[in-house]
Amino acid sequence: FTRPYTSQDKGTVENRIGLIRRFFPKGTDLNLVSRQEVARVERLINNRPIRKFNYKTANQVFSEKLRL
Repeated sequence: FTRPYTSQDKGTVENRIGLIRRFFPKGTDLNLVSRQEVARVERLINNRPIRKFNYKTANQVFSEKLRL
């Protein structure tokens, strides 16, 4: 979700939506997509290196934050 009046959030959200659309193109009936397929795509996205995080994955950053 984005915070009201913070335009910098919108780019991040749009980027993530574009990433999801690579796997599930616009118009895909998500009711026909299995939970296993959604979980597979979720794993792929969360284990993708992100430049903003110094090329760590979202899972790595999340794990590091939990250890604090």
